[in-house]
Amino acid sequence: MDSVNLFNALSYGLLLFLLSSGITVIYSVMGVFNFAHGAFYMLGAYLGFAITQGLHQQLGFSSITSFLVAMILASMIVGAIGGLVERQLLRRLYAQGQIAQLLATLGLAYVLIELVQLIWGRAPLADMTPEILRNPVPFGNSVIPLYRIFIVLVAVLVLGAMSLLLLSRMGLIIRAALTHPQMIQSLGHDIDLIRNLVFSTGAGIAGLAGVASSTISVVEPSMSVQMGSLCFVIVIVGGLGSIWGALIASLALGSLSTYTATMGALRFQDILGNNLFENASLAWWRELGMWTVAQSTQALPFVVMLIVLMMRPQGLFGQRKD
Repeated sequence: MDSVNLFNALSYGLLLFLLSSGITVIYSVMGVFNFAHGAFYMLGAYLGFAITQGLHQQLGFSSITSFLVAMILASMIVGAIGGLVERQLLRRLYAQGQIAQLLATLGLAYVLIELVQLIWGRAPLADMTPEILRNPVPFGNSVIPLYRIFIVLVAVLVLGAMSLLLLSRMGLIIRAALTHPQMIQSLGHDIDLIRNLVFSTGAGIAGLAGVASSTISVVEPSMSVQMGSLCFVIVIVGGLGSIWGALIASLALGSLSTYTATMGALRFQDILGNNLFENASLAWWRELGMWTVAQSTQALPFVVMLIVLMMRPQGLFGQRKD
């Protein structure tokens, strides 16, 4: 893999981390497996598009200013929606257990998807990447678009902010809220407020990732399911509740996806040998040999997840409960 593909893998992996970090924080503090996280990500992208279009076309702001303002406002709006969801929906279900919370967030995801389709339709939206972020930047013997560097900077800033928060005194209180909520409350801290802020922050990060991802992917309703499912693969592979596990898994799966996509039309029988497939008695096995590596890109993360779960059920950096 050359230097350009390595940087593309890095930027895509950090984008995946930006998305998965929100649900990791929510689970590590609240124990809630938020199935609406992909929908928050999608909602952030659509809100970012609407705000960018409004500021640029209606108010005359420059494209880059409109995009940056939209990124901030969209993440704040999605975060506020997340806070409302926690207060009005999840707070009523904490006593019912994780299954009730999972089903509620899953239903919420479908509601948000239908709402987005009702407002913006099902067709993909136009590219809202500012012209300045499309400019090529010299990188080794080649060039890369500036928006790749932009995604890396945004992800690094979010990682730095989360690390500082979790290592601070407030971070200790937040992490203790899951395992010792009664003790935290007896010390005078509002446990409901902590949970609300954490869920709002996680949803806001998902919205931020949605706007950032619009520079490298198409904004459409299906992005909720595509990236949402990949997000859960990352969280499971890295280990539930582990920020560093999510980072390592994101970089690994991002590199794997980038590498397989660059292999193009290379078939499995070209890699493993024609005899392995052509002489097989099973038709489906011979057909598998005709598949290209690029065709398996979407399935590979789930294969990795199955392998990790068989070898280490708690994930790479997860802790066993027994």
